[in-house]
Amino acid sequence: DLSTPLCGNYTIGGTNPHFQNFTEAVTILNNAGISCPVVFYVRDGIYSEQIEIGQIQGVDSINTVSFIGENLDSSLVSLEYTQTNNILNYTLNLNNTEYIYIRHISIKRLSGNYPVWIQASNNIEIANCKLYGSYSIYLNSESELVEIKNCHFDGNPNRAIRISGTSTNQIKNISINNNIIPNSNSFCFEIDYSKNIQIFKNSISNFDRAIDVNYSDNVDIENNMLENGSYYGIEIYSYQFQDSIFIKNNIISNILNDDGIRIHCPNVEAINNFIQIEGIAEKSGIYINYYGDNSKVLFNSINVTNTNTSSRAIYIEDADNLDIKNNIFSNSGGGYSADIANSPLNLQMDYNNYFSSGNMVWKNAGTDIQTLANWQTTTGFDANSKDKNPFYSSISDLSINQILLDGAGISISGIPIDIDSTIRSNPPDIGAREFSPCTIDAGVNLISGLSNPLAAGLQNIEVELQNQGSGTLTSVEINWTVNGQIQIPFIWSGNLISAQNEIVQIGTYTFVGGSNYDVSVWTT
Repeated sequence: DLSTPLCGNYTIGGTNPHFQNFTEAVTILNNAGISCPVVFYVRDGIYSEQIEIGQIQGVDSINTVSFIGENLDSSLVSLEYTQTNNILNYTLNLNNTEYIYIRHISIKRLSGNYPVWIQASNNIEIANCKLYGSYSIYLNSESELVEIKNCHFDGNPNRAIRISGTSTNQIKNISINNNIIPNSNSFCFEIDYSKNIQIFKNSISNFDRAIDVNYSDNVDIENNMLENGSYYGIEIYSYQFQDSIFIKNNIISNILNDDGIRIHCPNVEAINNFIQIEGIAEKSGIYINYYGDNSKVLFNSINVTNTNTSSRAIYIEDADNLDIKNNIFSNSGGGYSADIANSPLNLQMDYNNYFSSGNMVWKNAGTDIQTLANWQTTTGFDANSKDKNPFYSSISDLSINQILLDGAGISISGIPIDIDSTIRSNPPDIGAREFSPCTIDAGVNLISGLSNPLAAGLQNIEVELQNQGSGTLTSVEINWTVNGQIQIPFIWSGNLISAQNEIVQIGTYTFVGGSNYDVSVWTT
């Protein structure tokens, strides 16, 4: 067949179109190429076709090719391939092509794997599309300059995006931004042998594993929302490449029985992240193994609600030259706030806050440590650190309500903002989010004097009252219950300046031998 080059705007489908379907349009595109920018406006409908776009004559950065859903609604235009085909197992194959833009179109691969397969192609954009298939978008070697943005991945994919380079041919310059994955039965983003990868502002829910990066460098993972995972949130694995990987400003929550972030790679920087894990397995908010040399863990807020008492907010297996500062390592499940398995060289660890609802807050080289003073003496770390309950707003909203962490960090060059892009104070607050105390606010840091084994009989109930506000506290009502039974509130009056605390007796209680007690205290 002989064809003349395309130029200008065309329609596909509907009434009186230029082309009845994708196949007609792409046949001319592949055979004759283009002589100016080309836009195909695809009218509403289901297009049951299998399409391959190859090298196009005349295409360049100005003369591009676009396929756009005419009504800018991807639910109204669907390109589908439903036949079983294990050899040509795709719906849309971009093969050795460039400057192709696909927008506002649903692309489905039914009875097969790949809705979109990109191979040896560059300057590709997939935007505002809906993808349905086992491996929704697959990129292999020699592809680069690909942007995937504002897409919705349906059908519980095995891999929403699979980037598969090789050790000798990395995939480069890939941007994955503002996409939504409501469900995935395995890896959401799996990336191997790649370089210069941006993963920004994606929302991933109900996943098996969210982001898995292997043997890759210059990777930025920022401002993503990862929630409800049955395994880890982010894993970085490599021992070959040396360029930095950034994990910044992410919210990782409801990770069940696994780690929030796994660092198995040198030169990783984890900064300004919220991390919350739960379940019953022995896991960690952040886990750094022996490949994690020269990594930085700065300004993170971690909450472990996992009930396994061997779990920890941070676990350092064996890595050297680490910089760990300005973090909140909180374990409200009764396990450790920090666990250092061996004796890493040149570990810089200070200006952190540690909290555990259990009796043993730290572990160092297999030995449990109960107090901050003993931790400091034993390890030589954390001379300026604290051991206060951060009073998170909820188990996954890790905004703090603890004035003793306000301005308690140390400024670090290159990190001027927090997780919300708020300018940090100088000195900054500890944790991922800056904290602005109310003028008048009070709280209870701890119940003093009660510990296991609890002696039977009449005992004083004493608490540490904390002025959490910026102004002077002169009065407050302290409420308390024992096993859910309301006790007589205590009305305190006095003069506590900002960030000051004092021990207050709020009443007495007779404890009976052989019984369990739950004592709760709060202020109003």
